Amino acid sequence: MNSLKILIGILILAIMACGDPDPEDPITPDILPGIGVKEVSIGSPAQKAVDAFGTLQSDFVKIDNQYFHYIDYTAKGILIKLQPSTSAVINLNTNIESIELYAPYNGTSFKKIGIGSTKDQVRSEYGTPTEEDPFVPADIYDIGVQFQYDGSNKTNRIILEKK
Repeated sequence: MNSLKILIGILILAIMACGDPDPEDPITPDILPGIGVKEVSIGSPAQKAVDAFGTLQSDFVKIDNQYFHYIDYTAKGILIKLQPSTSAVINLNTNIESIELYAPYNGTSFKKIGIGSTKDQVRSEYGTPTEEDPFVPADIYDIGVQFQYDGSNKTNRIILEKK
């Protein structure tokens, strides 16, 4: 009889474990504020982006003696910005500083916000922003995410940074 109770308990636990995924689970969504996207994390070496997204299309901007390298996956809607360096040559061991998402990227956060979501939807899910950008229509949240809007108040760029 005791073994039957144990077997029933194990079956109940197994059934409960097979339920719907937890919406707070960072593995479920594509966009992870303050962390990155499910394939690549902020702080990882640039090589991780190349491994995940394929051949890189890179460029840089030079300001004073600093080079700001970025890798743009235009067809995927992903822009990877690297930490500044002193070399014009990209080093794939340089860490990722931020990840910007734009159309045609179609992933969403665990709150189901993505490119094309309205400003009202963003604020409904994320609340009042920590700050608003005075130069670009954008809501900035201290959890490591910024939502930029087009003239129709639809999200056209999501910027992920370390929180």
